[in-house]
Amino acid sequence: MQKHIWISLLIVLCASVARAHTIQDQILELEDRFMKARQSGNWEELEKVLSKEVVVADEHGKILDLNDFREYVKARPLLTLKRSGSPQIRIVGGVVLVTAPHEFSVAQDGRTLTFKTATTRVWVLEPDGTWRLHRIQWSYPPAK
Repeated sequence: MQKHIWISLLIVLCASVARAHTIQDQILELEDRFMKARQSGNWEELEKVLSKEVVVADEHGKILDLNDFREYVKARPLLTLKRSGSPQIRIVGGVVLVTAPHEFSVAQDGRTLTFKTATTRVWVLEPDGTWRLHRIQWSYPPAK
């Protein structure tokens, strides 16, 4: 009898770990889709992952809603956007926080400028079972 209890507990534990791993994989895939769409300026693809209630806090503390962010993306095309370190992921029920350092480059006055930023994104599991990006915040790391 005790053996069956231990086996049952092991199965539940393995299922929990597998589920968490699956959520992490889903979020990393969505993160990649978001970054590719953001770099290319593909608003149709961005809308597939963004919540209609998305709130974006830019590096200057300005708060952008979905319409503001659309204009921001159109006005600031990126040449490159990549992670410059491993993302840190925290799963809390139907909410996932992702933080990671990023590098991006833009063209300005005939030159390519590269910036480093720290980014936090919050993904929320919607009632229909899809993950949507609800919050984005980025900031420049302090000078060393």
